[in-house]
Amino acid sequence: SFLHFIRDIGKHLTVNYMMAKDSVKKRLSGESSEGMSFTEFSYQLLQGYDFLHLYREKGVRLQVGGSDQWGNITTGTELIRRVEGGEAFAWSVRSSPRPMAASSARPRAATYGSTGATPPPTSSTSSGST
Repeated sequence: SFLHFIRDIGKHLTVNYMMAKDSVKKRLSGESSEGMSFTEFSYQLLQGYDFLHLYREKGVRLQVGGSDQWGNITTGTELIRRVEGGEAFAWSVRSSPRPMAASSARPRAATYGSTGATPPPTSSTSSGST
């Protein structure tokens, strides 16, 4: 249940840790007029737990994602470090807008573009602020 998840996993990360992510700061600082819902705020914990689960069950030690997911991915490396005492890595690919179909204002669903990779993977012992 949700209460068990918060009790067992949420206790490993502070609100301060979650608030320090650049994506959260931007949304709360007024750069976005929308603010941030509890669902959006807690999503980093859910995605981080997903990485922890893959680490435990499948031995996954590297998660790759778009730069917009950096904070969520590094939350996973932090959970692995705190819960399991393990080491995992994050790799970010700079996100770019999806290619647009010439006949439409909507992105093509079957294609996703990226512009390249960021610097080498970051260990769970590094501090990421996104």
